[in-house]
Amino acid sequence: MAHPFFESDRFPLQRAEGDELLQRLRSVFTNPAEITLMYEQAGGSPGALTPGQSAWLLWPEVLNQLAAARLLETFCERLRNNARVGTNAQMLAAIDAIASAKPLVDLQIVSERRLVLDRVELRAKLRALSTDNSTLRVVLVRGGDDTGKSWGRHVFESAAKDRGAVAVYLSANQNPTVDMVVSDLFAAVQATDKIPPKLTTPAAWYSAVCAALSDMASRRQQQLWAAIDDIALIDPEICTFCDQFVAKMESPAFSQWFRLMLIHYPADRSPTTWQDEVWDEDTTSDADVQVTDVISFFKSWADDRGYKVLDAHIEQLAQAAIAQADTPPQPNGPALPRLKRLHDHLVSTLAQQAQALAAAPPAEPTQPAG
Repeated sequence: MAHPFFESDRFPLQRAEGDELLQRLRSVFTNPAEITLMYEQAGGSPGALTPGQSAWLLWPEVLNQLAAARLLETFCERLRNNARVGTNAQMLAAIDAIASAKPLVDLQIVSERRLVLDRVELRAKLRALSTDNSTLRVVLVRGGDDTGKSWGRHVFESAAKDRGAVAVYLSANQNPTVDMVVSDLFAAVQATDKIPPKLTTPAAWYSAVCAALSDMASRRQQQLWAAIDDIALIDPEICTFCDQFVAKMESPAFSQWFRLMLIHYPADRSPTTWQDEVWDEDTTSDADVQVTDVISFFKSWADDRGYKVLDAHIEQLAQAAIAQADTPPQPNGPALPRLKRLHDHLVSTLAQQAQALAAAPPAEPTQPAG
């Protein structure tokens, strides 16, 4: 997987590490002439920056230009040795965080209460979706009820962050229409005033929408990743629009700006008009997550936080989690799906383990309480 900062077309400001470096740069370097010199010394093209900007506005442009030219790593190396940085611990930590950043698409803990285990095949498809030299642009997600189809959007949105892309999500909960989908897509590139007027036929309008949206994404130099959920359940015209949108993906000039995740795509609908190389399918099952997946999850959680936990204890935790997930709901209890039961149990277990490990004195690998 490409480095999320050093091999990205845009500087991922959406990531915490990216925002931290930006704020440190803004606090230390406030002279636009000095900033421009630093940019050019890292290899940036002379005269490429917008003239007359304040340092506050200049820094995001500098970082995006350096990322696009694959010069960000060089810039960070030079920044580390800059006399103005010296022993500034916060700046040095921000640089280290950029260098050691991991692709978000690989992370299983999106937030404290949002865990995404397994999904190995989906992650592989999203890595391809993120790669410039791949032709893959669209992922269809199908599967049975309560099998995690919608939950995979969190991995999709993480991959979008790594690319510095804007992520859009629409589902049946929002009762969307095709007009709403178009409006949200244009809003994502700050161009709602550029939505074309409706033409004689829906197909003609959809074609005009695709052309105008591509033009605005190019002008903004902004990639757009859209996940449309419950597509089998919402306005059928949305599916027709998506079909036409995907058909446009065979044009590199168009497809460089867009990625789509179509969730719950109709089982009886075959995308025969799409080019084979631009799309792939992910199929979910509620039996996908097993003990080995939970063991891998707990090990990753402990390693990322520097916790030392015995393998035997991790296996014990994993076995307990799967047992909890596989236990049928009580007759009078909530009828939660298997993956939901597993997710909630893991969230609770992580909180308990973190508390026990934080309270334990420093020692060799030990087994925490519980």
